[in-house]
This record gives sequence, structure tokens and C-alpha cells, in this order.
Amino acid sequence: MSNLPPFLFPAVLCAVFILSVFLVLLARCRRRTTRALREAQEILNLQKLRTDTIFGDLPVGIEVYSKEGILVWMNERTCQTFGVVDKRAVIGSTPIMDNPVIPDAVKKAFQRQRKIQVDFDYDFSIVCRTGFYNTRCTSEVKRISCKGTPVFGSDGKMQNYVFIMNDISREHEYSVKLKESAQLAHQAIQASGLVHWRYDNRIRRFSSYNDPVTNFDSSVWLTPEDYLGTVHPDDRPGIMDYLRMMDDGADFSDEAPMRVKTTYDDGWQDCVVTGTSFLKDHATGKVLLYTGFRRNVTSWKKMVNELSEAKERAERSDKLKSAFLANISHEIRTPLNAIIGFSNLLTNTDKKEEIAEYQRIIVTNSDLLLRLINDILDLSKIEAGFIDRQLSEFDLSVYFDELYGSVRQAMANPSVELVCDNPYESCLVRMDANRLAQVVLNYATNAIKCTYRGEIRMGYRRQGEGIYFYVSDTGIGIPDKDKSRLYHRFEKLNEFTQGTGLGLAICKVVTESAGGQVGFESEEGVGSTFWSWVPCEIMRVCGEAEAGGQEAAQLDAGLDNGLDAGEGTENLSASTDEPSPADPDSEPSSGGHTDKKTILVVEDIESNYHLMSVLLGNLGYRFTRAADGVEAVEKVLSEHFDLVLMDIKMPRLGGLEATREIRKTNREVPIIALTAHAFNSDKEAAIAAGCNGFLVKPIDRNALAGTLRRFL
Repeated sequence: MSNLPPFLFPAVLCAVFILSVFLVLLARCRRRTTRALREAQEILNLQKLRTDTIFGDLPVGIEVYSKEGILVWMNERTCQTFGVVDKRAVIGSTPIMDNPVIPDAVKKAFQRQRKIQVDFDYDFSIVCRTGFYNTRCTSEVKRISCKGTPVFGSDGKMQNYVFIMNDISREHEYSVKLKESAQLAHQAIQASGLVHWRYDNRIRRFSSYNDPVTNFDSSVWLTPEDYLGTVHPDDRPGIMDYLRMMDDGADFSDEAPMRVKTTYDDGWQDCVVTGTSFLKDHATGKVLLYTGFRRNVTSWKKMVNELSEAKERAERSDKLKSAFLANISHEIRTPLNAIIGFSNLLTNTDKKEEIAEYQRIIVTNSDLLLRLINDILDLSKIEAGFIDRQLSEFDLSVYFDELYGSVRQAMANPSVELVCDNPYESCLVRMDANRLAQVVLNYATNAIKCTYRGEIRMGYRRQGEGIYFYVSDTGIGIPDKDKSRLYHRFEKLNEFTQGTGLGLAICKVVTESAGGQVGFESEEGVGSTFWSWVPCEIMRVCGEAEAGGQEAAQLDAGLDNGLDAGEGTENLSASTDEPSPADPDSEPSSGGHTDKKTILVVEDIESNYHLMSVLLGNLGYRFTRAADGVEAVEKVLSEHFDLVLMDIKMPRLGGLEATREIRKTNREVPIIALTAHAFNSDKEAAIAAGCNGFLVKPIDRNALAGTLRRFL
């Protein structure tokens, strides 16, 4: 600078000074700029931190794409949802348009810079297969709820595009299951015939599902008045009470019966409607919406009634079977009493007259026992639905005369006349002769039991393509209340007559199995007529004999077959063709040590009394007979007896009732019950009635002797 001219020196010095000042100012400006930049960066970092903090902790995924479609930001929930392994690896390098799983609708919305909201399935197996990005999810399929919104700058151009991605897989699964459940519920409602109804008291309208009232249209809303129009008039007051309660918003749950009729019904449906509150206004406490079901119980009520009737029939059948078993026990023991008793007596006598007499009683009661067994066997065939039939050609006129002879042999009451109506000299038919005899003899047997005077008329005639058989009587007849019980198994209208109660039922099955019909006419106190019409092949009918009053005396010598004319006939009285009893006042044959003790034997069956008379005579006792309970009471009141042998089952007045009558005036005379019933309940009933002892038929001689010694 020493070489500089003196006039330049000030200028240079001034320039240096200015430059120094500029440099100082520049340095200060740079420091301020750096500070401002640093402060701005800190603000940006703070804003980014706030953004990351706010959006990063949101329970939904957020993705931000640049206007070019490159992913520039995502929060942690997005990483979790899409299984992102390295967040930094995908930011800035993941174009949305190349994502193979994103739906085309989302991509088009991005390109067109429009909002979109859509749910779609995100299949991670495609992501893994294409290697679009590295994900922890390999083969899952998630349901994604996507909402996209473009972000525009001040110039109106799109700067970014923001997606809110939410994993709704669980909610979607629940929704699907809910829809399936609703569909199943609808199907169940339809299958069960239920009607699902709703009532909104804000608009006073009914809607229903699966309802014939709305023609099965669930979109139809009905007014209460329209709905009441389908309800039975008698049920409307009750339904109107429910409507008023619902209009008032009352909180209730109830069930009520009602009858409904629609265009689909021939008659009124028996229904049960249930209702409950569904939606409530918590501010007022009133119910706004009610819902419930209406179910058609017409078939159910019909089934209940049928089941109730079936139950009653089953219980009645069970009682009848129990009574039948008890009766069978009695009926079997009655002939067994004679068979065993007189069989034992055969070994103790050498008199030919007594042997013949005892043998005849044994044969008669053996036949009776056989018929009882045949009844039981026929019952088993009926239960199995099998009735055997053997068709043959025979002359019905001749065969019917034989049946007439068989029935006449069973007639023991001289006050009753048997009349045969055989209208033809010859009637050649093809049918089952044994089953015919079974039916006719059953009818005749019942007539004999129930007719005490007058006549019994048996006959037949040709009618249409078959034969009409009948047996009429002037007996006791049948009360109107008992007529419905006829032809039913195990039914016995008269408990004091012998029989199983199967005869008429067997007649009905036998006749109907041949394609025929049965019937009866009866008036109590006047008499009865029982008939069967059996279709058959009628090959020839010759002449027409005079009907009514034929005695057919020429058959007497040749007919010795009794009533054994086929299985299942109603058993006859054990008194059939038996010898007369011993003299009631006969002296005992031995045993003077008894000091002439007198015993009253109360027994209605001839063979049983005959047996008892022989046993008592052999034991050395005097005895007298009473044929039933009424006669027994009269004799005990008017005469002295040391002991009474009382049969339990007798006509007019049974043994237990007679014992009670006797005990009203005489409590000293010993009464021993005789019965074919062997149950403990029968023994208890006898003791309770006033009997002192109990003997079961068939009577054992030693048991009888021991009992008599104990009380005499």
C-alpha cells in the first residue's frame, strides 16, 4: 500500500472498511438464519412428533400417500394390521397402484381424487406370493374397512391422499354369524309356524313376519283395528286390553290365548300370543316397541285331546285287563274246584252210582275249563291280528238243528223255553262251520245267563249274499249306559255270571274277519237280540220250513256234544247238566263227635255245592244250602247255624255284602269266606267285611277240616 498514490489511500481504506462492515453484517445474518432454520426444524419436528403421537396412538390404521401415490407415512396400527416388518422399508417405496390386493375401486378413487368408503377382503397370501412387501401375515384373510380422502393445497391441487384402514375381521365374522342366525331364526319360525310380531306405539302400527294375516309380507304395517278384524269376537276384549297397555307404554310380559282366522284358514286357529317390551325410552320410562310371537296350537290341542283320550283308553284297558286277570283266576278255579274235589272223592268211594255221578261232574267242569282256555287262546290270536278260518260245504239247516240241540242241553231253567227258527229244509252253504258255531253259541250262552223266564229264540235266514244269524231273549236287557261297552274285550256287564268277558269281542272279530257285520237291539227289562251277518257262498236253498217253536225232538238221542262247538265261546254255567245236590237237611254220614253241628253253605254253583255237601257229609256235619246272599241273610236271621261257609261271588247279593248284613244283627256266628279269587286283597276285603276265615278254591279237604275244627 506504500506504493499507492497518496490520493488512493483513503479510497482503499474506505473500501476495506465497507467490506469489513458487510462481512460482519453477513455473519450476523447467517447466524440469525441458522437460528431461524433450527427453530423452524424444531417446530417441524415438534409437529411431526405431535402428529405421530396423535395418529400413531389412534385405534385405527392411517396411511398417507403423496400425490404420486407413494406411501409417505403410516401409524403403528397400520403396521400391526398389515403385518409390516420394517416400517422404514415400505415408506417412500410402496406405490398404491402396484398393490395387488387393493381393490380397483380404491385405486380409481385415488386417481380421480375422490372420497371412497368400502369394505374388502385383504388376502395376505397374494402379498407373500408377489413379494410386494415383507409381512408377518402369511396366509390370513382380513376384512378391511377403508375410508379414503384427498388433501388439497391452497392452489386447489391434491397434495396427499389419506386412508383410514381398520381391521373389522372379528366384527365381520360376528355380522356374518348374526345374519346366519337371523336366517336360521326365520327358517325356524317358518318351519315351526310361528308368527313374529312387533308393535310400535309411536305410530300405532303392527308388523309381523311369517304372518298369514299380512299374506306373509313382512313389509306390511297394520293398524290395531285391521289386526283386531282377524281375531275371534269373543277374544277381542282381551286383546284390546293389551293394546291399551301397549299404547300407554306399560312395561309387561304376558301370554294370552286367542283365535285368529285368515283367508288361508277353513276355521278359526287356536293360537297363543306372547308379548314383551323391547325398546324403552329411558327418559320417560315408557316402552316404545313391543315384540313377541303368536303360535298356532290347533294341531297341538287336537293332539293333546287325542293323547288324553288315548291315555284314558289305555288306563281303562289296563284296568279291564287287571279285572280280566282277576276274573280269569276266579273262572279257572271254579271248575278246578269241582275237578280236583271230585277226583279226590273218586278214590274214597266204591259205589258205582257215586263214581258215575262224580265222573260226569268232572267231565262237565273239564269242558268248562277247556272253553275258558279256548277263550284265552282266541284272545292271543286276536291280539296278534290272526284268526284262522277253514271253509267247507255243509247243510246249514242240518247243522243249525245240531246247534239248537247243543244249546237245549245247556238249558237248566224250566221257566225258560228255547225256540229254534230253522226256515229251510235244506240250505247248502260254504263257510267256516266252527266259527259259525262259536258265534251262535256265544250269543246263546249269554242269553241263557241273562234270561230267568220267558223264551230264548235262535235262528237264521238268507239275507243278500250271506246268512243272518240271531239269538233273541226275554231276559234282563242292557241299560243304555252300558251299551257302548258291548263287543269290547274284557267287558263283563254282569259280574255275577261266569265268563271271561271275551265272548262278544271274539264274535265281533270272527264275524268281521269274514267280511261280515255284528249288531244288537236291547231294552232293559224287556230283552235283547244279538245278530251277525256273514257273507258266504249259498249254493242251494230247498223249501222253507215252518219257523218258530221247533223242538227237534228227533235230535235228542244223537246229540251228546254239549256246547263244545269251537274255540272262544263264552263259558256256560258250571251247573250245566249236573246232578241235583244232596238233601240240604240230610244227616251227616259219620262223625258223631261233632254233636250235630249245623253249617250253612252259601253257594250258587251246583257242582261246588255238591262237592261241599259230600265233604261236609264225610266229615260228619249237618248242612243247609243258601243259593245266594239274599237267601243266606234270611236263613241266618230265622235259623240257628254253628258256622257259615260263604261264597263271595254270587248273583243278587254277593258274599261280602251278605256278610255285612249278617254282622249287623249277628256277630257271633263264624263266617268262612269261600272264593276262587286268590289275591291278598281279596282276603283282606273278606276279613274287613266281617269274615273270620278264608278258604281258596279248589277246596282242600284237610284245610276245610282244620278250619272247621278251629271254629267249631
